[in-house]
Amino acid sequence: MEKNYFLRDAMSKLDKMNDQYTVVGFLGRVHGLNGLNYLIKSKKYNPVAIFTHSIKASFEDIERKIRPDYAEYVRICTENKIPLYPIDRKKDLAIVDKVLAKLKPDFIVAISWRLLIPKRHLEIPKYGGVNLHRGKFPEYKGDFPTERALEAREKEVYITAHILNEEIDGGEVLITERNPVNYDESVTFKENVERIKKEITPQFGPLLIKSLDLMVEKYENR
Repeated sequence: MEKNYFLRDAMSKLDKMNDQYTVVGFLGRVHGLNGLNYLIKSKKYNPVAIFTHSIKASFEDIERKIRPDYAEYVRICTENKIPLYPIDRKKDLAIVDKVLAKLKPDFIVAISWRLLIPKRHLEIPKYGGVNLHRGKFPEYKGDFPTERALEAREKEVYITAHILNEEIDGGEVLITERNPVNYDESVTFKENVERIKKEITPQFGPLLIKSLDLMVEKYENR
């Protein structure tokens, strides 16, 4: 990708939309796509750059093939003239340094992001950052929260919106959404997990917007 071109495009977008809150997204999987679509539709929050994972994690695929959702990120960002940057390894964080330093967004948001966002990035946005995690706090912080919740025979799974800090899945909880498990004994454990992930996907966008509204309110009332 022509990263310089995209950065110029981001600055142009920033100038035209200066009456909105600017957002840089660290977004992965279909959950992140749902969040991105809601940001695009929002009249209040303006996505000025998106980072995503273009290849699968090593635990998913030892060959690290292209993620199935990556083409959709490319399509949506291209259509909406949003700069898109694939970030797959720690060395790619140099790109993040450059983009965040240039754009100085109001917010950063993270959904299904598999790399730790370092302190130097968290200190840049004016209003801070929000992460949406597919699990209840504190019981299901960390990896594979849906799988662990089903193994524990929980009756509900949660999406937790919380303030980003240096700790993985740390920070104050802002708001949660719940979804019934309705475990189906006639299908496999994996099929139950995948069904639930699909069921909760539409909740990510609305929850993201609500959590950003809460962050604005917290900032203005402090």
